[in-house]
Amino acid sequence: MSELDAFEAKVRQNIKLLSSSDAQIRRQAATWLGESGEPSAITRLKQVYENDPDAKVRQAAAYSLSMFRALERDMNGPNSERVYELLEDVQMRGKMGRRVPVPVGCLARLVMGLLVSLLILIAFNFVIWPQYGDQISSMLGLAPAAPAEAAPMSRDEIVDELDAKLTAVRADTTTLQTVYSSPSAIDCQADFSNPTSFTDFGALDPYEGLLDIASRLNLQIVQLVTAKAPFNEACAAGNTSLPEDRLVAPLATLETMQGELDTLANDLAALEG
Repeated sequence: MSELDAFEAKVRQNIKLLSSSDAQIRRQAATWLGESGEPSAITRLKQVYENDPDAKVRQAAAYSLSMFRALERDMNGPNSERVYELLEDVQMRGKMGRRVPVPVGCLARLVMGLLVSLLILIAFNFVIWPQYGDQISSMLGLAPAAPAEAAPMSRDEIVDELDAKLTAVRADTTTLQTVYSSPSAIDCQADFSNPTSFTDFGALDPYEGLLDIASRLNLQIVQLVTAKAPFNEACAAGNTSLPEDRLVAPLATLETMQGELDTLANDLAALEG
């Protein structure tokens, strides 16, 4: 097992430990997942933060969610290269902190994994954090971040941006379904728009209905990024095939997304009218 595979196995193990009957084990697992920087744990940590009966476990989940928030900011900041290096250290160093040899294919998976992580973290920043950020900051004794000043967008500009992102998500969803329909010969040259999340939530306050549309659209972007991860990993490693069982969950996600995107398109069209 490669070092990266071992790290991914440890992530899965700690996610499972969040369901342990022992509160101390759940607390330790929640803390480890936050420090690992692995965004696949975000959804489960959110559930623990909302529902765990133990206050200390909920606080550990809050700490971890705040770590993902800080990680997203730092990955986009002036020290982003150092952040990537630290994330690589977490995933690729041995117990004594000594660098271990990394095969080229494994390193390619790591780099692509970090890029996918960044996209998921960006989506997390604008989907989960706006809802829970103040609560988490309060639980941890942190001062809420001051809102950034920005010129307000007009309603028409917001609608146009949401419509453009929705169109891009639908196109990428269809393209990815087509790519996954031939798992033995995936097309790594397929054209994707890779839309990013809607970010200017402050501009939505005066406009009824648009906040709901933007939040739902951002959730679809998270789903798309997650479903596309096997494609990204395979192509980064130079593979042109994927095991069919690896695509069962992504294909189910994409099929569900098509219906949800149709509903979003209808709801947005109603607001435009």
